[in-house]
Amino acid sequence: MIHTHKQTQTNSMKMNKRLLLLMLPVLAACGTKGPKEAVIAGKFTNSPDSNVYISTAGITDTVALDENGGFVYRAKLDKPQLYKLNIARTQTMVYLNPGDSSYMEFDVTSPVDGPVFSADLKNIHQSIFSRRAALHNLMGSVNTLYSLSYDNFNRKLDSIQQVLYSMIDSASIEPKDLAELEKTRTRYVILNVKANYPEYSAYLGGKEFNPDSVDYSFLSEVDPNNAYHLMFDEYTSLVSIITQNQLVKKPGYKELLAKSSGERLPFEFKLIDSMLANPKVRDYLKMNKLINDIEYGEFYELEGVVKSYMDSCQTPAYKQSVGNIFNQKMQLAPGKPAPVFVCKDINGKEYSLEDFRGKLVYIDFWATWCGPCRHELPYLEELQKDFKGKNIVFVSISLDDNKAAWEKMVKEKQMKGVQLYGEDAWKSIPATSYQIKGIPTFFLIDAKGNIIKPNAPRPSSNEIRPLITAELEKI
Repeated sequence: MIHTHKQTQTNSMKMNKRLLLLMLPVLAACGTKGPKEAVIAGKFTNSPDSNVYISTAGITDTVALDENGGFVYRAKLDKPQLYKLNIARTQTMVYLNPGDSSYMEFDVTSPVDGPVFSADLKNIHQSIFSRRAALHNLMGSVNTLYSLSYDNFNRKLDSIQQVLYSMIDSASIEPKDLAELEKTRTRYVILNVKANYPEYSAYLGGKEFNPDSVDYSFLSEVDPNNAYHLMFDEYTSLVSIITQNQLVKKPGYKELLAKSSGERLPFEFKLIDSMLANPKVRDYLKMNKLINDIEYGEFYELEGVVKSYMDSCQTPAYKQSVGNIFNQKMQLAPGKPAPVFVCKDINGKEYSLEDFRGKLVYIDFWATWCGPCRHELPYLEELQKDFKGKNIVFVSISLDDNKAAWEKMVKEKQMKGVQLYGEDAWKSIPATSYQIKGIPTFFLIDAKGNIIKPNAPRPSSNEIRPLITAELEKI
């Protein structure tokens, strides 16, 4: 597209005006003492989402986009803070600096091109994006990297770190403390890669991984009580590794892994409290562990653990996050009415959950691109054969973005059961109402339409057949 000089000048004037309006509150705050306002504003074009999720140190804010995809986010800060902006399966990292304002524009259909920044902190934000691409190229294939001998692996990491440091130095980042923060984050990135070497190299070499025999002494340079660095995902990952390495060495812990999360989590929380002095870091780690078990485990058995966490947590935002997620998840507890959905099969015929009243319903949320989902398909087919003619229906709901890929696979593999497509994939009514966070996920519903088992056993498990048999006897 060709722009005239007049058009370009007009667009520039509009941009300058927009930035001036954005910066007015910041300019007014420059003369004040204490925390100052920092602003990030911008525009996401071609986004299927109506919100952008802005998070730091485990706290997420939802910011609505206006009709043009624009947004403004403000925070009171006394020092720089790194934020993640998530939208349409893309993530952008930005620093908010007290008294500064930044502007970005991002076409989410072109994630490779990345966002374009202007105003304050332009250099560091463009540097973050370019270094992310550089790191990917420098690391190369994961299999090749972790197949290197330990000495060659460490030499490669040292070389990569120096390249990334040089990129930071040459980016003319102002203020200088942001450049130092980025070097710290880069070091955490390298240490994470190094911490994964023992397990990955053992797997690639066909050897058994024994964490007890691994020397993780290099992690001693990480201060596990630095609450400020919780804004770095790479830091929180390292602190998790440090605590987990201590957990696996505790007597009885390996046996505890086979037990319910209601028994395991209190043991882990007690150890975290004994290992870490900073209350916010403790609260953060425990929150992450608890939310993971709420999302993917037997959440309905965690009421006591949740209450204990809420009573001891000293970080209000973390307490609120756990409470909200747990209360929402409890809507899918055993005995609760299963959310009703309407989906179409490959021929366009509509099916509702209510169509299956009087029968057990075993629901499989899956997608064609999902390796673990495809692994379960032969087992699901055997399960269907074993219970053929019984009072149970097997429903598979695809969360594929590519509907044609789903149709092709259903036809080619002549997939049995009721094969349905969740329109809008992860945003579909079935996916959202059943709070699907990962796939494959299975649900078992009773003949009255109530939930028997959320996160039900997979077809490949030893638990699913006895469970179905027992429930069939109740009808």
